Amino acid sequence: MTFCSFCGRHSTEVWRIVKGDDCAICDRCVDVVVKTLIDERAKDLAWRDEAVYRESVERDAWMGTGP
Repeated sequence: MTFCSFCGRHSTEVWRIVKGDDCAICDRCVDVVVKTLIDERAKDLAWRDEAVYRESVERDAWMGTGP
């Protein structure tokens, strides 16, 4: 009998459980983690894009080459 260490679901309640030495994670929890990482990565990339854009606008304004 195996339970997910994160949500407590039994192996009969999920499609798959991956077991490690000290814990196990079910496919549903893996889905949550993957979605969270994708969302966080998208936020990070958006922030970086905004920072690069602001930097280029400020540089152009300083150099007098902006619009």
